[in-house]
Amino acid sequence: MDLAAALKVTRGRKLRTDGTVVETTIHYPTDSSLLTDGVRVLSRQLKRAQRMLANGVARATAVFRDRRRSARRLKHQIEQAARQGHAKTEPLYHKLVKISRATLIQAQQVADHLETLDDAAATTLSQSLHTFIARTQQVIDHHIQQFDKPPRQASADRGVQSASNAAYAYQRGSSV
Repeated sequence: MDLAAALKVTRGRKLRTDGTVVETTIHYPTDSSLLTDGVRVLSRQLKRAQRMLANGVARATAVFRDRRRSARRLKHQIEQAARQGHAKTEPLYHKLVKISRATLIQAQQVADHLETLDDAAATTLSQSLHTFIARTQQVIDHHIQQFDKPPRQASADRGVQSASNAAYAYQRGSSV
């Protein structure tokens, strides 16, 4: 609006907008989807860090291992087992948590190395990594607490969702 007024296209006294709203079903976040999202986001940030770092850590391929495909595959296996009513999802969840923890460790190593650099972009990336490390750790902690408790009854129309998962998604800025 300011640009149009500056270019003398319009005076900019009134603005008319139109919005269309479409009804849709809501996909509530599950532990598996939140863990997979954490691995995905951290891996994406690690790719950026790998391009930024020219020596030292960049040579170590284990530090920059991409676990997105493994996490996504396990997420699909968990969803499929849950849809079919199998109670054997716990070993799959343990594998997904293991992958998430490995990604957290490598992200922490890279974030620590980025903090030693005197570069604004490295500092920004390090802060971003620390933010998503904390959020992913929160999901892992929640998942561990959930599996230490006795199982809850699932409702007939959809799986049981916890309030903290919805709160985590809200914190991330997702629409719930």
